[in-house]
Amino acid sequence: MKLKPDAGRSRLGAGWDILAYDDFEGGWGNYTSGGSDASIYNAGTYAHQGMNAANIQDNSGDASAFWLTSGIDIDTPGYTELAVDFWFEAINMDTGESFNVQYYNGSTWQTVATYVADTDFVNGQFYNEQVTILESSYTFSSNMKIKFECIGSSNTDDIYIDEVVISGN
Repeated sequence: MKLKPDAGRSRLGAGWDILAYDDFEGGWGNYTSGGSDASIYNAGTYAHQGMNAANIQDNSGDASAFWLTSGIDIDTPGYTELAVDFWFEAINMDTGESFNVQYYNGSTWQTVATYVADTDFVNGQFYNEQVTILESSYTFSSNMKIKFECIGSSNTDDIYIDEVVISGN
């Protein structure tokens, strides 16, 4: 896993271990593109930092998603809390269109956060979000993965995601 020193630590404080960090400057990094509606954007404008960000669009299921390629063991170390911190900007998302953050517990995907246009965000603005996943609510496994999936209506509905930090405590 590519780790960036101090990434996410200021928000989380002491006791947190960074399990994965990606800024997409070198491509997908720790992630896998689901298909034709998930790509690396490299023109700078919609990247929170640097030139690159992950871009998901439309509503094509896994083809509109990206996820951790390899599972991370969060059970053996005894973590009780997982944090997914990321930046995003939406472009052309219509009212009610959304994107999900999903958690894979080793056997099934579960939606842990949904962000809805004109309720949780507006187009053309960067947001920094943190999703907290508790062991008391979800099964922590030795093969945990995180997925980002767009639920738009066309190829012009875009979510640009950057600086993803996954941490355990």
